Amino acid sequence: MTNRTNGAMEQRSLLLDDPDSKTKSDVLGVLYARSEGTGLFDRDRLFGGFDTMRALTYSASIPMIMGLLRDYDYDRFECIFGHGGILGRQPREIIDFQRQIDERLSRGFVAIAGVSPERRELLHDRVAEGRARFFVVKDAIAHAKIYLLEREGLRRVVVGSANLSETAFSGRQAETLIVYDNDDVAWEHYRGQYEDVLKTAVSALDVRDKPQVAAVIPIEEAPIFREVERTGSEVTMYVPPETEQEAEYGAAKILVSVNNVPNVQRAAMPDLDRGRNGSPNITVTPAIVRQARRMPVARPDEEDEIGALPSLSYNRRGIFTLQGGELNLDVKSEDVRRDARLLLEFFNNYEADFVGDVERLQRDYFGFTSWFYFAPFM
Repeated sequence: MTNRTNGAMEQRSLLLDDPDSKTKSDVLGVLYARSEGTGLFDRDRLFGGFDTMRALTYSASIPMIMGLLRDYDYDRFECIFGHGGILGRQPREIIDFQRQIDERLSRGFVAIAGVSPERRELLHDRVAEGRARFFVVKDAIAHAKIYLLEREGLRRVVVGSANLSETAFSGRQAETLIVYDNDDVAWEHYRGQYEDVLKTAVSALDVRDKPQVAAVIPIEEAPIFREVERTGSEVTMYVPPETEQEAEYGAAKILVSVNNVPNVQRAAMPDLDRGRNGSPNITVTPAIVRQARRMPVARPDEEDEIGALPSLSYNRRGIFTLQGGELNLDVKSEDVRRDARLLLEFFNNYEADFVGDVERLQRDYFGFTSWFYFAPFM
């Protein structure tokens, strides 16, 4: 936890299951501001003409970041990549995310469009000299999006819901951007947030000359492992435990629920597929409403019958429930051996009662039996 008192900063050591993040203070900060006007987005006016830029954004920003480095001569550029999706509460998932950013950033440098060989070499030189630096988060927190720009006579803060991406700044989706120019209060507030993340919650990213697919990047080359090797000291990852509210109402739970919508309901409304010609607009017509009304649904008098059907479910904490009761997975060795003997006895009976390719029949039925029991866990 970072405490700011009279300009002093005290850093507390944390464990993986610490209830507080290193980048959190003991209270939530609120910045009070007053608007002066509104205007249309202009990339050159917003980001061009500055000597330095620092960004805390999401991985979707990589193509636009390459464009900024191509088009503007920042003397120093720094970017922290956070995540906008759902990261699990396991350290390995954060490491996998880091490797994905490793691949995408290096691919971005190789594939940067509209740049001369001389300019490309200049960009790589700036990375080698430490004038263009990149970092990736090593925690499960979705940080704010902050852009800090400086030149002589102007310090600018850009914050809001928009990622540093072409889609976000195109106007095709609803986003909010707030700009503070030479506002000392806003500058100190957001610069403090950015530096807290930089000091405590990120690992440095190296730009590879030849990008590697994330799945084959050696685990020891993940940014957090490289950080440990570089510093020669231990590094803390912040992986907070999932709260009961998150488990029940979080995006991950909702995603699982959406995926569990019966396929028969999806098939009954084929006209709700992606719009024609790739259009993002999907029209719900009266005919589709009539299709929905014709879908088979459970009636009140069927609920008791449906409730009696066996049900198996699990949550992200690895707890399985059968018919609403927690399923004990700690079985005794002798019970496993007994069940194995019964299975062998069952399949050995095929040899006495069946003719033909009995061995293949045993194999096929064993495969089906295995699928039948393991399918709920897949």
